[in-house]
Amino acid sequence: MKPILQDLIHPQQHCGSLGTSVFEAVATIRDAIAHSEITHPLCVIAIDFQSAFDRVSHRYMEKALHAHGFDDPFIRRIMGLYRNASSEVQVNGFSSNGFPISCSIRQGCPLSMMLYAICINPLLHTFEEALNGVRIRRRSPGTAAIAYADDVIFLLTDQDEA
Repeated sequence: MKPILQDLIHPQQHCGSLGTSVFEAVATIRDAIAHSEITHPLCVIAIDFQSAFDRVSHRYMEKALHAHGFDDPFIRRIMGLYRNASSEVQVNGFSSNGFPISCSIRQGCPLSMMLYAICINPLLHTFEEALNGVRIRRRSPGTAAIAYADDVIFLLTDQDEA
């Protein structure tokens, strides 16, 4: 999944694909701020989606995988990891009855970052289309959203965008 992910997800999503890390995300933000100091005002909005991995609907994740062009056998394998998932609470050695889990991406699973990147991808593209973004290099497209998993930075260059 990792080799093809970089062709599918937003170019400024710095988790889950080969050759990217949180350091590239920080460097891009630093460059945008430095560039704006000599060109135009910039508003930087940082959003950390609270409990984001826990709130991803399995149904939405399956639709996102389809929308990104993954084939049915692959999606069935991924969703098989989540189908009929349940949990229970243990307190002082006593366990509750099991309850179904219909949302969440398992953190710690090697697939979790990639699955989350696919799920948040439509949001990043929507903002990229709606906002002007910062053009750090002359021929580069504007950068309006920079993400590392559920941490998203928006770069606003116009008061109307806010």
